[in-house]
Amino acid sequence: MNTIAKSEVTKPAGRPAAALSASSVIAKAEALRATLIDQQADTEKNAKYSGATHKVFSDAGFYKILVPRKFGGLELGVETHVKTVMAVARGCASTAWQLCFGSSHAINTGLMFDEATQAEIFSGDFICPMTVKPQGKILQSPNGEWRLTGTFNYCSGIPFASHFMSHALPVYKDGSKGPPVTFLARRGDWEEIDDWGDTLGLKGSGSNSISFEGAAIPDHFVLRTMVGVDEVAIRDFGKRTRGDNAMYYGRTLSWLILQPASIAVGAVKGALDEYAELTRTKTTIQPPITLRKEDSDFRGWFGSAIGKLSAAEAAISNTVQQWSENARKDMVGERSFSASENFRLALVSAEAIDLSWKTMEAILWRTAGTTPTKDGQRMQRIFRDLSMIRSHAFNSFFDKFGRELADEVLKRENGSAWD
Repeated sequence: MNTIAKSEVTKPAGRPAAALSASSVIAKAEALRATLIDQQADTEKNAKYSGATHKVFSDAGFYKILVPRKFGGLELGVETHVKTVMAVARGCASTAWQLCFGSSHAINTGLMFDEATQAEIFSGDFICPMTVKPQGKILQSPNGEWRLTGTFNYCSGIPFASHFMSHALPVYKDGSKGPPVTFLARRGDWEEIDDWGDTLGLKGSGSNSISFEGAAIPDHFVLRTMVGVDEVAIRDFGKRTRGDNAMYYGRTLSWLILQPASIAVGAVKGALDEYAELTRTKTTIQPPITLRKEDSDFRGWFGSAIGKLSAAEAAISNTVQQWSENARKDMVGERSFSASENFRLALVSAEAIDLSWKTMEAILWRTAGTTPTKDGQRMQRIFRDLSMIRSHAFNSFFDKFGRELADEVLKRENGSAWD
C-alpha cells in the first residue's frame, strides 16, 4: 500500500463572508473555464487538481457556499452551489467532481450535528468527502471515545480535505455490536493512499482511498445511525439545531444524486463548446466538401444536442427549486419533506444524467469524427468522464428508487403521484 504525503490545507482567505455574493461566486467559477481546460492534462496526471487551484477555490469562497454564516460560511444556498459546480464542470469534470464532493457535505453536517459541534467542524475551509459503504471497524473505549481502523475507497475530494465522513461497524465498550454508525474524522486521522488515476475517466477527481489505524474519534463525532439508511432518525436529530436556513432541512438522498447530475450537465456543456468549435473549423468528409457549419446535418445535430442538454439543465434547475421549497415547508412546519418527494426528485436528477449521457454518446460523440477521439483531445476526455458518471454505482440505485416511489404513492388512497 503506497501512501502519499499529506497535502497542506489552505487557511481561510480572510475575506468577510458578506463580501461574496451568489452572483460573484458563480462569476468566478465561470471565469476559470479556460484555465481549467488548460490544466486538464496535469489534473489527470496528478489525479487531482493542483494546490494553486485549491487556493483559488478557497479565495473564491467555493468551499464556504453551503457553510452556515454564523460559523464563517457564506450560506448562499444550493442553487449557488449547483451553478458553481456546473460552471467548473464545463471546464473540467474531474475538477468539479473533487470540488463538489469535497464541499457539498456541509449540508449533511448542518443537518446532523449540534451547534457546538458545527462550530468546531466549520472552522476554516470545510472540505469533507463522504462515502456510503461501511468499510471499517470502530471500537468504543471505556471512556466513551472511539478508535477507528479500516480502509475506505473512493474518497472523492480527499487530497485537500479538512474532514472525512463515512460509516463503520461499531463494537461498544460493553462488547456488544450494532448496525453501522456514522463518524466524522479530522485531517491527520488518516493516511492517503496513492491509488487513484487508473480509471477510464474522472482521473483527476482526487478519489483516493484512505486508511485509519486506531485513529481517535471523539464521541460527539459518532452518530448511532447510518446516513441514507435511517434518514428519518438523522432528520429528527438535526431539527433540534438546524436554525433558520431551509437547506439544512432538506433530504440527503435527493441532494446526493443532484451532485453528479450537475456535473454531467456542466461537462456536456463543455462538449457542446468543443463541438461548436469543430463545426466552425472542420469540413465534411463527403461532397460537397464544405465547413460543417454550412452542412444541414451538422447544424441539425448541433441544435438537437443543445435542445436535449437544455432540457437536462432545466430539470436540474427545477429540482433545485423543488428541493428548496420542500425544505422550506419542512422548516416552517407547513409540510414535511416526504419520502416520496425525496425519491421523485432523486429520479429527476437521474433523468438529467441519462439525458446528458445520451446527448454526449448518441449525438456529439457519434458525429464529431475520429480526430477528437485521440488522446489529449478535449472531446475524448469529456466522453471518458461522462462514461464514469454513467457507470458510477449510484446508477444501480435508480430502479430501486422507482420501486420505492411507487410504493409510497400506492399507499395513498387516491394513488396520486403528487403530494
